[in-house]
Amino acid sequence: MQKILATIAALSITALAVWSFGSATSAEAQGPCDRLTGRDRSRCLADERRDRSGSGPQAPREGASPAASRPAMPRALSPGAASAPGQVLSGNRVTIAWAPVDGATEYDFGIRDTTTNTMLVDTRSPRTSYTAVIERGRSYRWNVRACNKAGCSAFTAPLHFQSEGARSVGAITLPTSFPLYNQHVATTSLYQSVEWANAIDTVDTKSARKDLACLAAVYAMIEHARGNRRYRIGPATWTDQAGPYTISGISGDKEPPTADVLLEQMRQGNPVILWGPYGGYGHYVLAVGTDANGQIIIHDPSGGLRATVNPQTWRVSGSNVLSRISKYRTVSF
Repeated sequence: MQKILATIAALSITALAVWSFGSATSAEAQGPCDRLTGRDRSRCLADERRDRSGSGPQAPREGASPAASRPAMPRALSPGAASAPGQVLSGNRVTIAWAPVDGATEYDFGIRDTTTNTMLVDTRSPRTSYTAVIERGRSYRWNVRACNKAGCSAFTAPLHFQSEGARSVGAITLPTSFPLYNQHVATTSLYQSVEWANAIDTVDTKSARKDLACLAAVYAMIEHARGNRRYRIGPATWTDQAGPYTISGISGDKEPPTADVLLEQMRQGNPVILWGPYGGYGHYVLAVGTDANGQIIIHDPSGGLRATVNPQTWRVSGSNVLSRISKYRTVSF
């Protein structure tokens, strides 16, 4: 019995030692990146991957001369403020800059568009400045760190800035007025026949043709304003496979929308076709001017609604289906 108890005790001590060793090993496996968050963590993990592949800074070999120490954080940063929304910048470009750091061979920096929560710039450069194109009416933040073969400093605290809004334009009234149609109502002023409009589309077999005809309704608004009152949506202007045949003077899709371009088009008397995501498809509307507050007026064929678009945020107000605009087509009217 004593031998059995002694054996059990020895096994318990051995298991405890093995468990303790495994725990210590697990704790030691925590890397320096595990204590970081956000962009600092992403960059740290990227540096580790470069080190393992042999393409980045490597630890000095035993007996080799000591490596240079990591550089300090950059200072004298501009432009920006410590809190949002930050400094207002004019124009459509920003140049971020910082003072040179002793021992640094390159700088790792990024600019985030906080209006859309997307990275505008995320790169490395040996220079101490960088110029980027920015959009009117948006907010941004940026930071930077200094790097050399020994590694990188911590990122600087983010600095915030904003670009000035779209120029005050007041009301823009196009010289030609455009009709406003409801694509979901199968009138003979819009469709070649009521039966064709109400029939189920042969490709999208869950929808009537009239419920898929937003771009065709926009084309009808344009053609009727041009004086082509005979234009109708039907077999002569539509295929179920591709939708409406294009009309003259229409560009391809362009993105992202730029307020200056769209407003200038309307100053010249041209409407602009706008597109936004909707469900698994998308939805087209027609921009026909601006109101006194500089909001873009749109004719929305889904419901025959007159709605507005904010040219700073591209948010839509008054539409049944659209919440934002992300593409456009110019129209030579």
